[in-house]
Amino acid sequence: MGLFGDVLTRLASKESHQFMVVRDLKCHRLGITGSEIKADTCYIEIYLESLRIKNVRKFATSFHGVVYAYANLAREGDNSAEFAAVTTPKGLALLDPNNLDRVITMSKLLFGPTPWRGGVLRLELGLFSVRQTNLMSGVLDLVGKIADQVGVSFVSLAKPFLPLVREGMDLIAGQAEDSAIEVALNTDLSLSKGEAIAVIAVEDGVLDLNEISMDPYTSALLYEGMPLKESYFVFSIRSTKQKADYAEIPELKAAYASIVEAIRDGTPDAADVALHAFRRTAIISPDLITEDRNLIVEKASMKVKEAFSRGFVPSSRPTAGDTPQSLGDLRLYN
Repeated sequence: MGLFGDVLTRLASKESHQFMVVRDLKCHRLGITGSEIKADTCYIEIYLESLRIKNVRKFATSFHGVVYAYANLAREGDNSAEFAAVTTPKGLALLDPNNLDRVITMSKLLFGPTPWRGGVLRLELGLFSVRQTNLMSGVLDLVGKIADQVGVSFVSLAKPFLPLVREGMDLIAGQAEDSAIEVALNTDLSLSKGEAIAVIAVEDGVLDLNEISMDPYTSALLYEGMPLKESYFVFSIRSTKQKADYAEIPELKAAYASIVEAIRDGTPDAADVALHAFRRTAIISPDLITEDRNLIVEKASMKVKEAFSRGFVPSSRPTAGDTPQSLGDLRLYN
């Protein structure tokens, strides 16, 4: 069980729950069909695509619909990478039992992009309802803000906040009369390709797997071609060859700042020293796949070469046009 698995267990133990998992749903709109997931050749992202709460069995008053997620996967140079997210999607805040019959659709990034190193993805996802009270609303707001710092793609930034999110989730789960699980998943997944996965609040065998599909325009679930009336959520696991937020990797950002400073000062020797330090940092960066490590070093080397390649003499400085401003100026994927 993962770091937060006991939270889901405590919520689910209040009532008897059984859930049906449907893997490899087809939805061409998401662009994930057939995308290969292979160790150290891609990054993975996890998105929440759609959800529905059929009814809230125990609350007659207003409540919040809350999505909780936790992921644990292999990380180079460390035991594992951990991420957590707690969010109340737009459309799930302050609901009441009279306005539940609707599907909330989105493509909300929960985790990633983070390098896939192989092994298994330990994943916990929960959709639960929380009674609207001053205390619970305040706790949800605080936990959500903290989780925003945890649900990033950089483990070094996320790690300090994980215990705080857990404490908040423990408090929510401990309020037996104010919270209830609607749909939940706690599993280990082996990945070979991108896919969409649904978790439905029914027992296995109640629904015919062959009749479950995704609406190609909204990502809502269909059964026999009609909107599914059960509680559920749909999430996708996607692969990408690009880490769009590479420029925010803390260690690389700091190392590249030293290169920029040396270029601005017009000191090629200092720039060369900074470049070597940047190379060492990049080559062991757990936040990049091998191809991108080599590419970012190549791009940084070219920047230094360009900055001092126009007849540089010690008393001269590179022009403004020669001087990079940030790691993002390397344009890694252009």
